[in-house]
Amino acid sequence: MNAPAELPRDWNDALSCIEPPRPDAHFLPGELYVSPDVLRMEKSRIFMKNWLCVAREEEVAKPGDYMTLRIVGEPVVVARDADGKVVSYVNMCLHRGVEVVQGCGNAKRFNCPYHAWTYDTAGKLIGTPLVPEVLADNGEQRMRPLRTATWRGWIFVNFDLSASPFEEYIKPFEEDLWYYRTGECRIADKLVFDVPCNWKFVAENISDYYHLKAVHGASSGQFYQLGKEELPLRGYPSGGSSVVFDSSLRTQDTILPFPQLPWLKEGAFSAKGAIFPNVNFWCGLDSLRMWHIWPQGTDRAQAVCYVLMPEASFSVPDFAAKLEKYRRYVTAIIDEDKLTLTSLQRAASSDFLRPGRVTHLEAMVHHLMRHYAKVMAA
Repeated sequence: MNAPAELPRDWNDALSCIEPPRPDAHFLPGELYVSPDVLRMEKSRIFMKNWLCVAREEEVAKPGDYMTLRIVGEPVVVARDADGKVVSYVNMCLHRGVEVVQGCGNAKRFNCPYHAWTYDTAGKLIGTPLVPEVLADNGEQRMRPLRTATWRGWIFVNFDLSASPFEEYIKPFEEDLWYYRTGECRIADKLVFDVPCNWKFVAENISDYYHLKAVHGASSGQFYQLGKEELPLRGYPSGGSSVVFDSSLRTQDTILPFPQLPWLKEGAFSAKGAIFPNVNFWCGLDSLRMWHIWPQGTDRAQAVCYVLMPEASFSVPDFAAKLEKYRRYVTAIIDEDKLTLTSLQRAASSDFLRPGRVTHLEAMVHHLMRHYAKVMAA
């Protein structure tokens, strides 16, 4: 997916509509959600430059554990090497570029399925059948490494070897996200959804409080008391944001009760946040969630939802039944969203679309997309 050198001038003009403060800001025009050229530019300027959260450490818990994924078409391996270090690299053989590693599991070495070149779990080339001179002549070789970091049990990668340090990137979130103690939790469930729309529509929708009563009035929307007041938004220069609700704005969701998170105070509590470009997280009284949103094309996205709970929650009576109820609840919310997201995608191709103004309950969306526009127009 080769990126164009720059966006055409009219696209830069189109991006400017989201830049003014509310209420003068308008949503981005539909062409930015349907153009293959825009997606190529997003890959080049966003996904190949930013720190990206890709997995949980527990998914590669033991030396030799590995998993694979694709990031805007690029094949990636995340593994724990023989020394117990979490590593990541481009899943591409140094000979012809074939993907060396498939799926997930545990291994001591990887063999390319094309010509059987062999790599260790850190991506280092250790065998070239019938052509030993390749190793002898070229010294240590390895599949292209990615920068890798861990935070609160999460694994982040970055394709850009010259990007700012991860510690600098994550620092603004450290103090504010006192409630998001995912390092003290483990995976209760991992849900994967295919969504028939552009990835940006999914990211916007998860940050949009304005649609809760209309779309989710019978599910999650019933627990919010939102009116004309501004959202208690805290925005960060990196495009991320967080919102914390207390009992005046959010009542307790009793549909899926697990034990209360031990570090929360008594009473209703809910928080939501976003980490640019494609992560959204949620904290309720009993569990934590994180959403990863991956482009699969101009009109397709994959949403991966991690459900996390502290160790004590896994011992509650009827845990499996309660978790299944939780799974159905989250799936029902996604199904409710899919109807409007599909319609949004269709509208993006219409000659008659004139995006409206951003409302106060879409402040998270506004902050996220202003940063998106800044990055894309740079």
